[in-house]
Amino acid sequence: MRRYYYYLRHFFQISDATQAIGAGLLRGIKDVRIPTLLVGIAYWVFGLPLGYLLAFPAGMGATGMWIGLISGLTFASGFLINRFIKRAKRQLQSAD
Repeated sequence: MRRYYYYLRHFFQISDATQAIGAGLLRGIKDVRIPTLLVGIAYWVFGLPLGYLLAFPAGMGATGMWIGLISGLTFASGFLINRFIKRAKRQLQSAD
């Protein structure tokens, strides 16, 4: 079981780092309201329900909750990076 946590923490670190970078990039261009909503959706709509389903009905316990947390972070980082890319493209097009 310890081996699974060893691998899970690596995925957690990658997801957490990319989510933090995305949040920082958007904060730098003064975009904070929608990203806050996106992160809330990622955690409450994707991460927490998946963690619950894996932990209890699937019987995975704490490992299932960790997978849910990691999936929430991954969705959040995807949402934030995608939003930053769209905003940056819009700003570059308006500058031309």
